Amino acid sequence: MSSKIKSIHARQIVDCKCRPMVEVDVVTEDGALGRGCAPTGSSVGKFESFVLRDNNPAEYNGLSVHHAVDNVNQIIAPALIGKDVHNQKEIDQIMIDLDGTSDKRKLGGNAIYSTSIAVLRAAAKAENLPLYNYLANGPIKTVPVPSFNIINGGHYENLTQPFNEFIISPTAHPPSTKLWKWESVPSRNWRKLSPDILATNHLLPPPMVMYRLPKIRKRISN
Repeated sequence: MSSKIKSIHARQIVDCKCRPMVEVDVVTEDGALGRGCAPTGSSVGKFESFVLRDNNPAEYNGLSVHHAVDNVNQIIAPALIGKDVHNQKEIDQIMIDLDGTSDKRKLGGNAIYSTSIAVLRAAAKAENLPLYNYLANGPIKTVPVPSFNIINGGHYENLTQPFNEFIISPTAHPPSTKLWKWESVPSRNWRKLSPDILATNHLLPPPMVMYRLPKIRKRISN
């Protein structure tokens, strides 16, 4: 059996907000299938890779990703056929070199990322392992402590927030059911306190970060 890449195929799908994104299937010679896609948020970080879109106003208001899909099918796929899916670093570097830009704007960060994730999942499938065990190189003994985003930031049309996210995380480690309850309460309390709720259902404070932090502490302590 071989874990070398036999085929790579990309397509355009839409996310939960009906925005087009790239989805990629990677199939190995032994039939292991990995699938990856690249959803994007509303805010954009300074160092995020470039999301390649078609800018055709006639389709999804310019958000379609056919160009990025073509880049996977016509440029990335031929370069990766025959590579072993376990060589993640080598495969990622090939795509980075093919692109040749600092922010992946030639091929599209959405094309490269989707392919990379598909390769990773194909490798886990080839080993008949859940993805988390494959990444951990064996059975996991603990799970990450969940963190909760209570305020979104970033760059928006009428607001620039220096922190991309305000996240709370517990310092104690109770059973998971209790943990969810602990962390849901501050979020609900904060929504009652803050009027800054946009249509996206994300809380976006004005650029007065130091003013907001004591209020977050207060809601958590209560």
